Amino acid sequence: MATRLRYPDDAAHYEEVVGLCEVFAFRVYRLLGKYANSGQSSFFRLAYEVYAEKRDKASAARRVRELISYYSLDKEFEAALSDTRERRWYPWGGLKYLLYEWEERLAGKKAVLLSWEKVEQRDLAKTIEHILPQTPTDPYWLSRFSPEQREQFTHDLGNLVLTEDNSSYLNHPFDRKRGTTGETRPNGDLLPCYANSILFQERALAAVPEWTPDAIAQRRTELLAWARKRWHVDPVAAEEGVTAEDEEIDEVETVETLVAAADG
Repeated sequence: MATRLRYPDDAAHYEEVVGLCEVFAFRVYRLLGKYANSGQSSFFRLAYEVYAEKRDKASAARRVRELISYYSLDKEFEAALSDTRERRWYPWGGLKYLLYEWEERLAGKKAVLLSWEKVEQRDLAKTIEHILPQTPTDPYWLSRFSPEQREQFTHDLGNLVLTEDNSSYLNHPFDRKRGTTGETRPNGDLLPCYANSILFQERALAAVPEWTPDAIAQRRTELLAWARKRWHVDPVAAEEGVTAEDEEIDEVETVETLVAAADG
């Protein structure tokens, strides 16, 4: 807000600052799950300095990069996005956002036909499809995934896809979920399937011949490689750091928040 008010005619700088703030929010709050007031004091001070013209544009952008590096160390960022099969991605609060950003990446210059507002407001169960179902009964799944593999891969990032309406797919086998472009029901309506989806990431699944543990691992690797680039920032040498006063304020506010929540 301070940047927008101080430099109302510099769209490029405003876009840069907004992008950096988004990276901070995703890495610190969503991915690493740190307290919602982490870095708050430093950002308040930075906003004042920008608005009062005590810091120039380059210095302000650099300061945000420094705070990103301080509150989400690269080793923490890499560890959170490591290509692991042990993490259960489905319950994670940032899943819908990550997959929506992936949809925008696949769309390129084309429009995403499912709005973020609709995705955000809907329950997770309606917007996230488990390609390998949570309760598989069809021989297709039982012959390709052992009980141990179903436990391991069901909530894997590679097995989760953004969808318009998850209820369309149920526990159908992969070939039924995949479908073919233009396939219809007996009444002439388009058959709900990946090939007929309005979403690019579902249509991409229609090109996969079989859904197996290897297919899940390959898709997970692709998603995580993109995420590393999407939320990467070039490291900067710490010039200012974070003062003990800022950390103390963050800590006090965190304690007050926890106490208030407990009292409530």
